[in-house]
Amino acid sequence: MIPSSRGRSPVFTFNAPADNVLFIPGPVSGESVSDGVWLFLAPLSRGSHTIHFEVSFPGFPLDVTYHLTID
Repeated sequence: MIPSSRGRSPVFTFNAPADNVLFIPGPVSGESVSDGVWLFLAPLSRGSHTIHFEVSFPGFPLDVTYHLTID
């Protein structure tokens, strides 16, 4: 089993420009928190690796695949 830990930040303020990576209409500012489950992986060996995970929160399904190459 891969160890995981839930972490949450304190409330913070943010400013986002009109063209932002969150795809929210901007410019905008406000307050937010970060809250999530983080995985801890041992160092990966050299070569190609695929990490895939799926999570389903109500209204927020997530299906992510990372293809990594370690030199």
